[in-house]
Amino acid sequence: MLDLRWAGLLAAAAIVAMGSQPLAAHAATRCAGSKGSVTVVANAQVRVYFGRAAPGYHACSKVTGKLTKLGPPQADLTVVDLSRWRLRGSLLAYVREKAFYKESPTFVVVVRDARTGHTLRALDAAPPDGSGSAVGYDQQLDLGVRDLALTADGRVAWIVTNPYAKGFVMGDAATQVWKADRAGVTLLDPGPDDIAPGSLELTGDALQWIRGGQPQSATLS
Repeated sequence: MLDLRWAGLLAAAAIVAMGSQPLAAHAATRCAGSKGSVTVVANAQVRVYFGRAAPGYHACSKVTGKLTKLGPPQADLTVVDLSRWRLRGSLLAYVREKAFYKESPTFVVVVRDARTGHTLRALDAAPPDGSGSAVGYDQQLDLGVRDLALTADGRVAWIVTNPYAKGFVMGDAATQVWKADRAGVTLLDPGPDDIAPGSLELTGDALQWIRGGQPQSATLS
């Protein structure tokens, strides 16, 4: 004879299982996106896609079904693009690039939790750092964030060709390495011209990049 307590536990488990199935089905359907949507990046928990019917980038949690419009917002013509997508579990990081305006950050690193849509970080990725290290650059040089790394708890690091390294001086830039962790935002390497733009690697808390052909390292706290 089945113990009544066990019978109650089994019934509760069955109810939970039945309740989770519709949620999972809803999340899967919603994350499929509208017809013609194009996947930008995805993992087991998140799909980021570009919508056609509803233009712009969207993030969808395959766990909760939460759909978050990331932009660029049609009403804000200063936003040029979103790029450098990174996923770690339910978290996503990307770069929001704006037109050049002295009074506002041009390159912003954004970290969001796809399960809720909440923004965890929105950081000026190319601040005036005061180091005075900068070199003249060719107008064809890719300015902005060149590489981006994300941890599972939302800490980030990036390589940026920073046009504001000496303040707002047109024609000068420095390729630098930055991090944002529990200690705050820190300039790890001021460059200015011998950092390999796409060399950022993150293993656990250990960060590595290449400068002058040699590996450099730092730790995220």
